[in-house]
Amino acid sequence: MIRLLMTIPVLLLVSVVQAEHPDGIGNNDEVSITVNAISNALEELQTNQAELTKLELRVLLQNKSGLLDDRMAASELYVLARAYFQKGDYAEAARIAESGLDVSPKSFAGSKCHLLLGNLCMAKGEFALAEKQFRVADEAIKVLIAEKPHDELSRMRVILLERVGYCASISDHTAKSAEAYRELVETPELALFIEDERLLNANVELAREATSRNDVKAAAVYYSQVEAIAKSDKVSAEYAIRVLYERVRATWPDVASSDRVQSIETLWNDPRFRNTRGVLDVGDELNFHYFFTVPIRRKQFESVSKELISRIRVYVKMSKSVPKELDSLYGVSLLLAIDSYRAQSNAPLADELVKEFEAAYRGRDLPMSFPKDRPAAQIDRIPYIYHSSTPNHFLQSQQRLLDIRDL
Repeated sequence: MIRLLMTIPVLLLVSVVQAEHPDGIGNNDEVSITVNAISNALEELQTNQAELTKLELRVLLQNKSGLLDDRMAASELYVLARAYFQKGDYAEAARIAESGLDVSPKSFAGSKCHLLLGNLCMAKGEFALAEKQFRVADEAIKVLIAEKPHDELSRMRVILLERVGYCASISDHTAKSAEAYRELVETPELALFIEDERLLNANVELAREATSRNDVKAAAVYYSQVEAIAKSDKVSAEYAIRVLYERVRATWPDVASSDRVQSIETLWNDPRFRNTRGVLDVGDELNFHYFFTVPIRRKQFESVSKELISRIRVYVKMSKSVPKELDSLYGVSLLLAIDSYRAQSNAPLADELVKEFEAAYRGRDLPMSFPKDRPAAQIDRIPYIYHSSTPNHFLQSQQRLLDIRDL
């Protein structure tokens, strides 16, 4: 399954509910003192261990004496657990969250403790355990909503269902993941509380799941939602271009399809996506399409190629360590451009790009990485173009390979 690097971004570890909660705040002065003390602890995270321990004991003692009811005590323990979480003391955060559950497991505060424990499991890569924490919290929230609807309860359900879906997906429980995302987008009382990017992500996941089942009709419905949401300015351009390109690839699997080519041309020319990393992949496909069309669509190729290489240079210069995919994209784009200029006997431009290529890949091999749907016939041509465009570098690369084999 394709993973977006947001997308979705991205592990959702710190978006916890911070608004006023439906459990209510008591009027007792001692309670107010406790609430203020813990709030200060959150603001001043350098509070020492001894002071935080005193705050915890104060909450527990006031709960035992009746000054704090169970729901309020659990709520304050959750806030204290979150303070430890923000300090990076995950063991203490987990211990105090568990203490909050002991006090009031079925309350809104108890669900927030489950949420925090789930976040901690995600931070450790324990996605199956995280999913269980989020599911328990969601069941409790559903009961609370049935008893007395509240905006914060609905907002909490949105977070929990999204995380259930995400964790189930990571654990390859595709059906369970889709069930959670489907409930998220189809539950009427949640519609007002789903931010555009969350709604977009849910529809992307549902479209992928439908595609995996070869349910073309369902996938088309979800992808139509994806397209509508992605065009909103409320969604980041980087995320939008990636999901829109994914939608194009899923809708028209044939790279030679005129509909697919027209769609990627539209994405490439959209000014909103000009400065995104994701649009480089769109330009790469368009570049290959124009270059390998028989006869070559020279004018369109050189227009896209020149702009694509210019945009890639920006990212390469910004990167301390260029990712393999971008490194491959840069080198192969240069090779195609060199080949095209040489075919037109435009030696000055070809030589200039050869110098750029040899400088970028001096002393190292050109990594080659291509999308899975890139035609094999096109990929097979690249080594020949590499050899003819930069023969010196190609031979040096071959010699390095022989030297390694001789070791």
